[in-house]
Amino acid sequence: MQLEFHQLDRRWEHLRVHQPRLQRRLLASLAESDQQTPIIVVVSPDHGDRYLVIDGHKRIAALQQLGRDTVEAAVWAMSEAEALLLDRTLRCSPRESALEQGWLLSEMEQRFGYSLEELARRLDRSASWVSRRLALVEWLPETIQQQVREGAIAAQVAMKYLVPVARVSGEQCAQMAAAFVEQRCDTRQNPLGDGPAVHLPRLQSSQNQEIQGALEQIEMRLLHDVGTLQQRYARCCRMSTPMTRKARKARDKVRRRAAPRAAIWWSMTAK
Repeated sequence: MQLEFHQLDRRWEHLRVHQPRLQRRLLASLAESDQQTPIIVVVSPDHGDRYLVIDGHKRIAALQQLGRDTVEAAVWAMSEAEALLLDRTLRCSPRESALEQGWLLSEMEQRFGYSLEELARRLDRSASWVSRRLALVEWLPETIQQQVREGAIAAQVAMKYLVPVARVSGEQCAQMAAAFVEQRCDTRQNPLGDGPAVHLPRLQSSQNQEIQGALEQIEMRLLHDVGTLQQRYARCCRMSTPMTRKARKARDKVRRRAAPRAAIWWSMTAK
């Protein structure tokens, strides 16, 4: 069915990251071939003559840029929450980031009252997978999340560099985010290591000390995890019997915790 733009409620647009390069490609495609895939909507529970957009926010924005008056839409006969979950399971567009997944999960938990176990079951994931993505949203300051939504900071950059620092200090995280915005870093660059020359702004000595303290805390956690792994591995090697299932699980758990922290430390101390 054809819908006019004023009939659309786009309240869920904030769950998606703005990507200027992909948006330009979509704009060119729509200008050449017109709209081929309908957007997905459900009837608004508040206003019967309006429709909540579930999928297709980028197409709507591109069609508005092209001066179109209407958009082709498919109406799903289900609730708002059911449609959001179904859309994520059927999504065939480029894979969304863990931060975008966290935004959706946070909305489902807070707005609709879903538990971690229910979300895990509906998305065919583990409760740990759900919990880790919710933690991303909790750790990262809202101002930086908004910069990610607007495309000023790439989602992968935020997850790789900003989230670990935010766990230690929100102020240091904000300083680093400001530097990334100024330098226009993206996933093709390593903002703190090799690659194109990207430098953080010069900080006062007190700020340098604070950042150094944060890095030292990360290093201490890393060394603790690696040390624990070495001790457990040595005990397993001394055993005359094969490693038990419990021991293998303990080893794998420590490895999973140590590996990302090692990557964080090495990237943040690279010259």
